[in-house]
Parts: sequence; structure tokens; C-alpha cells
Amino acid sequence: MLTWQGPDGYTRVPYDATRLYVVGHSCSTHILSSILLDSTQISPSLTPSPELLRAVTGAFLSGGLYDIDAWIMSFPGYDRFIADVFGRRSSYAQFSVTTLLPRPGGNDIRWLIAHSSGDTIVNHGQSRGMYDHLRDIVGANVSGNWEDLTGDHNEVFSDQFLRLVGEFVAGKASGDL
Repeated sequence: MLTWQGPDGYTRVPYDATRLYVVGHSCSTHILSSILLDSTQISPSLTPSPELLRAVTGAFLSGGLYDIDAWIMSFPGYDRFIADVFGRRSSYAQFSVTTLLPRPGGNDIRWLIAHSSGDTIVNHGQSRGMYDHLRDIVGANVSGNWEDLTGDHNEVFSDQFLRLVGEFVAGKASGDL
């Protein structure tokens, strides 16, 4: 791969558009999961192009909302937030990404599900449920970590978070649930 020296003295490496890594936290984990897994029956507009799906090498998801009904049961005060996004419903089961299968061509994506031990807004059950689901459908391509992050939900972005993302991209996923 070609590199060049930037004006600040750091070596620059151009990105490889055929090897993309996506990072999501909180509600964006739901969005990324809906894009990378087959949500065609629920949200056909989230279907990525085959080229984009092939380019995604890995998905790093932290503090995620994967099963909305389970989250509302644990944190009932947030039902207004969910109703603003999905409309008021008696159940949001149809939007659970813990039931979606891989998209055709998306089986090679590596996943890391991370969860902070200090998260007071999203419980560990959300991450565990998604981890278990991904283990069932993609096997060894999923790893988990809920030991290394300690900040609260909106305070999780730290040097440790960046280290975990960097290790994941480098192919050294930290920990396993």
C-alpha cells in the first residue's frame, strides 16, 4: 500500500474503499444492524448496494439498542423516545434486529459487540442478546467485550474506546463475552 508523509510529519495511509469498518453506539447500532443484516421486509430503504455490503469488513457496536421491547421493559421512561422514532405501538418486536438474518453476501462481516460496565441507560442484556444472535447466525465472526469499557452510556468515548476500535480494525478483538 502506498503511503505519504503529511505536513504534520505523520505517515498517511489512504483508505481502502474495499475494506470498510463501521462503528456504532446506542441507537446507531440498531441502524447499522438493520443495514448489515437483512431488514428488507421491515425497512427496504436500508438495503445497501452489493458493493457496499462486500466492502464492510467489520462492525464495532457499543451500548446498543437491539431489542426495543426488552429495552422499554427495563427502562419504561424511554418509551416516548421510541414512539417518536417508530410511532406509538403496543409492541416493537418487528423492529428487533436480534431476529434478522445475514444479507446475501454479508456473511464475512466481523462483528464486535461491546458494552460498558458503567452503562446506566442500556442494560447488558441488550448486548448479550445481540451477541448470542450473531453467534447463532455468523458463528466465529463475532466477539464481545464488556469488560474494558467503564464509562456511563454517553461517557464511553475514551482512549480505551479508541484502543478497542483500533484493535478490532487490526484484527485483534479484545475479549469475548
